Amino acid sequence: MECAVVAVPDDKWGERPKAFVTLKPGMKATEGEVIEFCRQHIAHFKCPAAVEFGDLPKTSTGKVQKFVLRDKEWKGQREADQLMAIEQQLTDTLTQAIRAKDTRTADVVRMLKTRLQERRTAKGFTGQVDDALLLDVIGAYRKQLQKALAEYEKLGERGAAQAAQLRFEIEFCERFLPRGLDVTALRSLVQERARSLGYHRSQAGRPSRRRRHENPQGTGRRRGREKDCGGAAEGLTGSRLLVLVLQ
Repeated sequence: MECAVVAVPDDKWGERPKAFVTLKPGMKATEGEVIEFCRQHIAHFKCPAAVEFGDLPKTSTGKVQKFVLRDKEWKGQREADQLMAIEQQLTDTLTQAIRAKDTRTADVVRMLKTRLQERRTAKGFTGQVDDALLLDVIGAYRKQLQKALAEYEKLGERGAAQAAQLRFEIEFCERFLPRGLDVTALRSLVQERARSLGYHRSQAGRPSRRRRHENPQGTGRRRGREKDCGGAAEGLTGSRLLVLVLQ
């Protein structure tokens, strides 16, 4: 008989041991018999809570791959945790807001849940409700709020109260959305990357030496500049700038 024991998820204790057993040919045993045998010989907390019979995954040298068994048992738990991460946060936030009588927070959470339910029940929707979908719903709602905010700000004092509420809701949505670089941080990053490549501002707008050599009389200069994206062929073009930012 061969056996391997790994930790598996448990609602009460967090983890419990589970045994995977391969019986010898012609032998029979039940889960209850194996657990009872263990309880007679080792401490109860060390006994497996469940037993699964079958072949054990092994390497080419015959070593049992316990990580395969562990990953199989924890896969469903990880997916459930990921699925409910943001949605559970919204539920907890709504509960706390109701207890604290925070109507502004409660209203925005209810609106997000309504938008999510609309997406779930939309005709033809067959996707999975996960964090990616929730972020998409929250991002779309924030975009609508930003458009409305611009309109209310044009009204001045007449739209001040509505604008304040919209700013609050936008800030709430941004708690869940990934943060990008602001203009100052982006500029600093680009400048640092440019310096590391030896690029200088004085190079901008200059045609490359190769193009000056090919066009000594300046013919085709406009065409050359278009190909260089307004800068030197050896300098920092638009695509190169994007690479610098993303690296």
